[in-house]
Parts: sequence; C-alpha cells; structure tokens
Amino acid sequence: MKAKKKVKKESSGALSFVLSLCITLLVGGGLVFLFREPLLGVAQNIGLPFGGGTGGQQEGEQVTLLSTTPRAGDSYLADTVFVGDSRTNGLKATGEIDEDNIVAVDGMCHSSATTQRAIDTGSGRLKTIPEAIEELQPERIVINFGINGIAWLSEEQFISDYEALLDQIEYVSPDTTIIVESILPVSSYWERSDGGVSNEKIDAYNELLLQMAEDRGLYYLDSASALKDEDGDMDSQYDSGDGLHYNTDGYEVVIEQVLTHAVEE
Repeated sequence: MKAKKKVKKESSGALSFVLSLCITLLVGGGLVFLFREPLLGVAQNIGLPFGGGTGGQQEGEQVTLLSTTPRAGDSYLADTVFVGDSRTNGLKATGEIDEDNIVAVDGMCHSSATTQRAIDTGSGRLKTIPEAIEELQPERIVINFGINGIAWLSEEQFISDYEALLDQIEYVSPDTTIIVESILPVSSYWERSDGGVSNEKIDAYNELLLQMAEDRGLYYLDSASALKDEDGDMDSQYDSGDGLHYNTDGYEVVIEQVLTHAVEE
C-alpha cells in the first residue's frame, strides 16, 4: 500500500509540473505576442534581429534619394532621356547630351504635359510627352518639372498633376527607370520680381516631390543643393542673367549631378 501511495504521489507531482510548464509557456507566449511590436521597435533601433528580421535596410532594398556614386560613363547619358521645360532644354548648351535625348518644351507645366502636343520626334505629328516616351522607350528618364506651376498650384494639385503625368509615363514605358529631379533654385532678385515663386517655396515643393517619389518607388535626384549659394538662392556664378535660367556652367553642374548620383541597375 505504501508503495502505491508513493507512485500516486510521484505521478501527481509530475502532472503538476507539466501543467505548470504549459501555463508558463502560454503566459509567456501571450506576453511576447502582446509586446511584439514594442520589442521589434527596440530591436530595430539598436540594430538587433527580432522575429526573423535583420534590424535594418534589407539587402537590395531601393533607396529613393540618390547618393554619391562613382562617376558614370558616357553611355549612361546616352541611355537617359531628360524630360521637362525650358530649364531642361538648356542642357543642350553643354553639347554633352544628344538633342534626341531631350524631351522638353519651353514654358510647359507638368499639368499640361499629358495633353499638350509639342514634341517633334520626326514621326510626322507633334506628340505629348508620354507619347514621345512611348516611342523612345528609354532605359531611364530624368524628369524636371515644377518651376512653371508652383506659383498658382496648391500642394495637393501640384502633386496630383505630377502623379497623373507619371501614371501615363509608367503605363506606356513600364521598363523605364524614372528619376524625379528637384526643382532648381532661382536667384534672389527673381524672388523679388515674381511674388509667386520663392526658394523657400521651391524647397517645400521639393520635399513633396521627394515624398511622392518614395511613395511610388521611384528615385529622387537633389540637383538643387549643388546650385545654391550660402543663402539658399541660385549661385550667381550659374546665372544666365535672368535669374531663372542657368548658364552653361550651371547646366554642366546638373549633368555632373546626374552622372555622380547614378542609378546602379
């Protein structure tokens, strides 16, 4: 009888241990689930893996804002189409870009770029910018719009119209890499002569463009910073004389920015 009582007691103890272990695991698991997100945030902040993650940027993850790269070769320019307005047309003055690689119209606003037929591709009729891109199917484009528009377009309308243009370009040329370029600064005296355009406003709209590019999974090139003086205005050494457009030196800086902030395919 004593032996039987001992076995029963040992069995009861084992059962209690198992039940206690199960309860501990269930409670622990619930706590981990409950606090998973806070723990994940802490782990990422200190660079530790949590829940199978790596605690940082994943390998191959695209970064929107282009950083400095080794200078790309001439073939990079040959495979790039520049889209925009008169300040994009100004790139022709450098002689470094084939004119067929410039799809731009003086005075054009991105809001009308989807409907205004003004691009001559030699096909017999003028085309809109998306139609020209559809014909060219470039490897990449650098698009620079905005200076014609920020004076009267609200932030919401500005971005909405920009996205409508990008929608059409992506639809007709889905394999083209798109680089959104910052709106370039104007001179301090241009600011005073045109009450609707200021470098402060340009900076604000550039932030919107950067966010738009990030949201869409595109690239963003900050050429504007390389053209500013210490006050944030167009550097006078790059001024063509009207405070809005650039001289050859200024456009060479833009091209250098493109080549030294290349998309590494």
